[in-house]
Amino acid sequence: MLTAGGETGTAGTYGGTIEAEQTIYYASDTLVAGAGPTELIGGPADETYIVNSASDFIQENWSGTNSVVRSSVSYTLPAYTPILTLTGTANLTGTDYSGRNSYTNDTLISNSGIDTLIGGASGDVYVINNASDVILPHLLTDTIQASVNYVLPATVNVLTLAAAGLKGTANGGSDTLISSTAGIDTLVGGPCRPT
Repeated sequence: MLTAGGETGTAGTYGGTIEAEQTIYYASDTLVAGAGPTELIGGPADETYIVNSASDFIQENWSGTNSVVRSSVSYTLPAYTPILTLTGTANLTGTDYSGRNSYTNDTLISNSGIDTLIGGASGDVYVINNASDVILPHLLTDTIQASVNYVLPATVNVLTLAAAGLKGTANGGSDTLISSTAGIDTLVGGPCRPT
């Protein structure tokens, strides 16, 4: 177990278990999986879990946190962990938790490769960094935040541009297109009067 908040714990070569401090007064920790299958057990703070295998297991026992999973492999969010960031340049799949995290919208963040982001039941935000990223949402009201020129897929109706000088294009439905606050963007509507 990590004995104080704000620490980083790394599993050994063959994996194992790392447990964050469970006392509510401690700060956030970073729990790093080893080369073998690793169990990462979070505490009540906002933890960061770094995984490198789909077999790595995260146990987040505290709802209401903003804990983050950073994964260099295709990975599925566990319960109570609302943010998944895919790292590296490989083409990966990031999948939301299959249940409903009622306290928040979960966020799936792509890397620079061509990723597939699969939504869950809680309403999701997809942060994309490649125009070829594939979004498989659960709800039309899910939101895509794009740092590249992007055309909304037919299954999502809200697009926010995250940088200046970008072009956002509606999908022909009743869409909402939101420009960045950093500069001049181009918003292209469809026939159904997007906002």
